[in-house]
Formats: sequence, C-alpha cells, structure tokens
Amino acid sequence: MPLRLHEFAHRIAALSDIEEIVTAMRSLAFVELRRLLETIAHQGETLAAIERAIRELLAHHPQPLSGTAEAGDVLLAIGSERGFCGDFNTQVATALSQPAATSQRLLVVGARLDLALADSEVGHEALKGATVSEEVPHVLQQIAAALRRNGDSGTTTSGLVVLHHGSDGTLVRERLLPSPAPPRVPEPRTPLQLQLPPRDLFQALMDQYLLGRLNAALLASLHAENHRRLEHTGAAIDRLDRELDVVQRQRRRARQEAITQEIEIMLLGAQTETRD
Repeated sequence: MPLRLHEFAHRIAALSDIEEIVTAMRSLAFVELRRLLETIAHQGETLAAIERAIRELLAHHPQPLSGTAEAGDVLLAIGSERGFCGDFNTQVATALSQPAATSQRLLVVGARLDLALADSEVGHEALKGATVSEEVPHVLQQIAAALRRNGDSGTTTSGLVVLHHGSDGTLVRERLLPSPAPPRVPEPRTPLQLQLPPRDLFQALMDQYLLGRLNAALLASLHAENHRRLEHTGAAIDRLDRELDVVQRQRRRARQEAITQEIEIMLLGAQTETRD
C-alpha cells in the first residue's frame, strides 16, 4: 500500500507540473494577443495611408494596372510555427488538399503546417514562421527572398495568393498580385507636387502596399493562432484540474484504507497479546 500512495503522489506532482507549463503558455498567449491587437491597429492605419496615397496619385497620374493572373500564381499558405493551437494547421492543410487550391508553386509558412502536410501529396517549400509579432519582419524577408528565387528560376511570378486565418479565426483566401484596381476618386482640384516620376512613385507605393498586405496577413494569422491557443490551453487546464481532483480523491481514499489496515493490524496484535 505505501507503494501505491507513492504512485499517487508521483502522478499528482506530474499533473501539477504539466498544469504549470500549460498555464504559462496560456499567459504568454494572452499577452501576445494584447500586443497583436495594438500592432494590427497601427498596421491598419499604415495601410490606409498607403491606399490614400495610391488613389491620389492615380487620380492625377493614371497608371496601367494588371489584370488577374492564374497560370503564374504562387500560393502562400500561413500556418503556425508552434503547436497547441487545436486544428489551426489542419484547417489550412485541408484547404490545400482541395483541387481548387492547386497552383504552380506553394510556399508554406510555419513548421507545424509543414508537418501537417508531410503525409499529403501536396508539394511545397517550407519557410519558418513567426512565434511572436517581433519575428514577423524576418518572415517577410524570407517570403520576399523566396519570391525572388522564383523569378530567378526563369518563371515569372505574375500572381500571388495568400491563404491564412483572419483575426476572427476564419480562413481567408486573398489575391495580392496582381493588385486589384483601387476605387475611383473625384477629379483632382489642385495639381500634385511630386519629387519622383509618377511611374516610379507608383511602383514604390505598390511595393509598400504589397508588403503591408503580407504583414497584415501574417499578423492576423498570428492573432488567430494565439486566440486558438488561449482556448486550447484553457480547455486543457480545465481537464487537468478535473484529473487532479480525481487523483487526489483516490489518494485520500487509499491513505484512509492504509490507515484503517494499520489500525486493524494493531487491534489484532493487541487481541493476540491479551489471549497470550
């Protein structure tokens, strides 16, 4: 019986250690969510400013805009670098397995999404994902480098489609290249003073707009991932609490049984001595 009590104690200690780790993960996810909300708000303001600049430039200096492209599309799928976020990566992997998701080239962001696609027949190139918002600029550099490699290989990246989770947790599939035509604006009243040729300025603004949209997609995905992790860890902590309660009650019963047996042995010993 002492051995059984020792096993209960070991089990309780192990569950307590696991709960402590999961609680720390949940706290980190909560802190990251708060930071991401602020970062996403700032990012939205930056994108809006770039969009306004593009619309104003086009109102004064119309530029040729590309149509839609499909044959040269690169599909960028954003998953998670870390786990413990439920079916977050499975949802993306399932969408990629659909016939409509096929493209000339597939880039996958996130080690966990790469792992989710390991047993599938979907060919892809894997890139390291972000675990916190500070790592998003590095991921952007990886994506830009991968797209440049695509151009150097002799094939032209005429289109870029991004598949990712939005901030509300739903899957979003959006085209970034060719960029959609911005909405029309009223005729300008005053001439626009430029320091660069209109075409060069337009290209620079469109490059910034593309990076901003990619950055927004990565931040939205990271937000959804941490929200899913917050829910997942909360459910795990509840299960651990219930299991701890069960094991502790079993341990108390086992201890009571052990004490009862000790008392019975002592009583039997006392009766034996009395008869002698």
